[in-house]
Amino acid sequence: MITIASWNVRGLNSVAHHAVRQFVREKGVQFLGLLETRVRRGNILSVRAGLLPSWSWFDDYTGPGGRIWLAWDEAEVGVEVLMGGQFIHCRLLNKRTLTTYLTSVVYGECDPIRRRLLWGELLQISGAIVDVPWCVLGDFNIVLDASESCGRVAEVTHAMDEFKAFISDAVLVHLPFTGCPYSWHNCSEGSRSLWRCLDRVLVNDAWLDIWPHSSYLSSLPQTSDHSPLVLLHYRKKGFLLPNFLLLWKTRSKRSFSLRNIFPSNKFKQNDVVYFFCYDFILLLKESYDIKN
Repeated sequence: MITIASWNVRGLNSVAHHAVRQFVREKGVQFLGLLETRVRRGNILSVRAGLLPSWSWFDDYTGPGGRIWLAWDEAEVGVEVLMGGQFIHCRLLNKRTLTTYLTSVVYGECDPIRRRLLWGELLQISGAIVDVPWCVLGDFNIVLDASESCGRVAEVTHAMDEFKAFISDAVLVHLPFTGCPYSWHNCSEGSRSLWRCLDRVLVNDAWLDIWPHSSYLSSLPQTSDHSPLVLLHYRKKGFLLPNFLLLWKTRSKRSFSLRNIFPSNKFKQNDVVYFFCYDFILLLKESYDIKN
């Protein structure tokens, strides 16, 4: 399987350049979707020459600042772009195995009304796909429910229900993942700190028929406020976070403050490890109480 990745980089300055190159090298990425590049049209060639100079590129400038860029290693991957909008849909060819599959790199609008156009267009694609592996990944700019937000109480909205309905109607499923359970942080501290799961990977049944052990890695946000995602053709041994999050949803109360448990300054309240450890401790305690 081609190593596919996406990252909302929130701009491509020199620091982001280094981070992207390092990410591609360390993860062995062969096809990359970059979101919100904030690069002006006149600077496209110079930016790409300094980023991944030997790769092929495609971009979407229907919105300001280059909403979606695609980059791929032409020696390994063949790409046929089929359509775009709030996403770029393309057919990928693995030149080593000659297998083909479909990939849609998504950058959803913040406006829920405009996101309905995204759901509708992706539903049209799903209806036209027959037994072809399909992967949909990127920044959807919406969470599924309140459990995918951390830092303050999030109310269930109609937009969340529409997102759930789209996933169900398109017959897509969430891949299990390892790494950071929340893919976006507002870069604030204390009571203003907010984490959300805005970035994800969805696949259809035909994908799982071929790669039943697929998963993806959600790394901690680095130069951007979003986590980079990389698709894996195998399922990592260890803890798969969706199963863990399902257990979170069964609890009536959740707390993300560790000040009463860990008064030490070793943990920062806006650190993902900070609140993740607390929920993990609660889960272990509940398991112990049940057994004893």
